[in-house]
Amino acid sequence: MAYSYYRQRRYIPYGQYRRQGGRYTTRTRYSKKGVSKRTTKGKSKAKPATTRVSGTMQSKLRELDLITKHGKPQKVVLKAEPGELLLSESPADRRYYHVVPVTEALMAYVSQAPEGPKMHAATKELYVTGVTLSLDLFRDCPVEMDIVCGPLASLLECPVKQVKALDDGFAYNSLDDEGQAKLCGPEDKSVTAAASSFYSKFNTNDSSVFGGTVNSKILPNGNYVAGTSRKGTHTGRVSLQFKGFAQGRGGGPSVSFIKEPVRAFWRFDKAVPISDLSNGRYVILVAVRPECDGFTTLVPPKGSTQGRMYGALRNIEMDASVRYGL
Repeated sequence: MAYSYYRQRRYIPYGQYRRQGGRYTTRTRYSKKGVSKRTTKGKSKAKPATTRVSGTMQSKLRELDLITKHGKPQKVVLKAEPGELLLSESPADRRYYHVVPVTEALMAYVSQAPEGPKMHAATKELYVTGVTLSLDLFRDCPVEMDIVCGPLASLLECPVKQVKALDDGFAYNSLDDEGQAKLCGPEDKSVTAAASSFYSKFNTNDSSVFGGTVNSKILPNGNYVAGTSRKGTHTGRVSLQFKGFAQGRGGGPSVSFIKEPVRAFWRFDKAVPISDLSNGRYVILVAVRPECDGFTTLVPPKGSTQGRMYGALRNIEMDASVRYGL
């Protein structure tokens, strides 16, 4: 057993006090526990009530200041119509992408707000606390996914997506240029504008966004949740990989899919311009690509030029926490 050496103070009785020169003496002792038995532990002092209350008061004052400057907390809900986008792969095209409009939804919300057209006309920007994208990924093979939210660079040609009002929010047309409920290819103008704005470097093998480098300086930070247990923080981009194959894969009548719920959040805490769509227009770029047996391209059935379906995106919904109205 290890022994530790320490010196312990000993009080000299009064009869020996004068002989010791009027001072304490010390003696040497060895301890098996390694610490002095005479050590004392101090008690931490409780914070005064005024200090505890001040944190609550500061939070209330900040909330009151935000209400005075930007308005009360509101929620903007945007859904995709149709609510399902098929995932397909073929050697001819790379349909990996989907763009969700954010600024268009904010403009539609302000135009429908109960404050009336006078306040709408005077609103040049809208304070956004954060934006959340939620969707369900159904797949029968390994898949990788990239999700990025940010502002488009100026002077880039990007079509404006029409947003219509619903009873419980807003909706946008999620069909591609051919009117199909599928993901878009890299030649789509919305995809080109978003990818060029968010990424400073693309994949050297296929020029896709997967494995590319994002410009984190212009992208808001946040967090994400994927599946039942995966969660974490991000600096603008959410990169996910889903492994494993579904039972009965191949498109037959007994095919089953693996469901992967995904939720990504970006924190803004700033005012976003909504009067000019050519300046600081926000969108969300969703990219999905299949991976099978270590390759990034699925081999279609022999003689087929259409490729195969490997899953779908469902329940695509964007929620924006904003402040508007008095």
